[in-house]
Amino acid sequence: MNKQLKRLLAMSEKPSRLIVGLMSGTSLDGLDIALCKVSGVNESSKLEVISFTTIAYDDSYRSRIVELFAKPNGRLIDVCTANNWVAKTHADMLMKCLKRWDTDPNEIDLIASHGQTIFHAPDNQTPSTLQIGDGDHIAQITNIITISDFRQKHVAAGGDGAPLVPYADYLLYKDPKQDRLLLNIGGIANFTLLPAACQFKDMICTDTGPGNTLMDAYVKRETNGHLQFDDRGAIALTGDVDYGLLQELKNTRFLTQNAPKSTGQELFNLSYVDQAVNHCKQMRYAEQLSLEITDKDLLREALHNKNQISFENVMATLNQFTADTISEEINTQLNSANIDPTKLHIYTSGGGPKNKVLMNNIAINLPECHFHHFEVLGLKADSKEAALFALLANQSIFGDTQVYKSANASHSDEIHSGPAVSLGKISLPN
Repeated sequence: MNKQLKRLLAMSEKPSRLIVGLMSGTSLDGLDIALCKVSGVNESSKLEVISFTTIAYDDSYRSRIVELFAKPNGRLIDVCTANNWVAKTHADMLMKCLKRWDTDPNEIDLIASHGQTIFHAPDNQTPSTLQIGDGDHIAQITNIITISDFRQKHVAAGGDGAPLVPYADYLLYKDPKQDRLLLNIGGIANFTLLPAACQFKDMICTDTGPGNTLMDAYVKRETNGHLQFDDRGAIALTGDVDYGLLQELKNTRFLTQNAPKSTGQELFNLSYVDQAVNHCKQMRYAEQLSLEITDKDLLREALHNKNQISFENVMATLNQFTADTISEEINTQLNSANIDPTKLHIYTSGGGPKNKVLMNNIAINLPECHFHHFEVLGLKADSKEAALFALLANQSIFGDTQVYKSANASHSDEIHSGPAVSLGKISLPN
């Protein structure tokens, strides 16, 4: 028998396992590394984060991924080489991190590597998603069994490939008495709704639309890269919401689709904002030009200046758009699940909660709900996604997919909560 398979068999007998979760999101801030102790399997699973850090990406990493990310056309050689280069970059980051933590790599049982998403197209005629950062390269460099490419099985089984963390959310955070909603606002916003004492089929998980991605991208461009994001929503706070622009931003089929659904920067990007802004200005321009004024040239010049939407107002509107799409989807699902909003406890994570204006806008939209920082559940919010992928790896190798099924589950239940599958590919070192 292959010695690495023997390692897996030996791991199955251990009461707990050391698993490193690696997560790289669409915001391209850096690589999240979570060293986790995972005990048990299925609904007896327990997770403890021993160490966590985020290693920031340099400009060369960001620029190389940006050239590939969400582009409908690209060179195969660039995708092919980046697949290996991302894996090597992440593996090197991990090995340096373990050394800094004074942790012997031989003590690590598994690596759970999310990889770097460069394209996500669940609505294509052939649904597809692509995360680069080859697991075999990571396994070979680190000499640690690596579980990677988690999203492909989900797509193969009829899911969207996202969001995936609800599979771990269900195991760790369902509560016998409390209705919970775990809201993660990263580049894209998503949530997991866990009704009290729920089974997997009762869970609702979905993307809602943009999280930080539109605000971040607009700030970067309009400040020529001097600012990477709107710190605490300070720019948005100085502007006013342009309600005409807000309605233009909401004019997309995605927002009317039924959950579960997933999206990405393939839709919500700077072109999306520019089209909304330009259409808004053109409509106003056309309305005002219809006035019977003899000097049309003078009127055009005046209207061009009048109809400009300031940087601050665009930021305020993008902030409100993000808040509205999150809260409207939450309200839709609360109604669907017949959950009283006065009894709902919302636990927030991701970069979004640092934007005070955004969180205030969401709270205004959901005045009856109770908001908490995710950390009160015992896990640091920044480490959540990396840690939960470590749990998914444990479940993939040692768990049972029956935990995601119930005796009375129907096909429609599976569509609602996601396919009951183990996730991830296994890469064995030599």
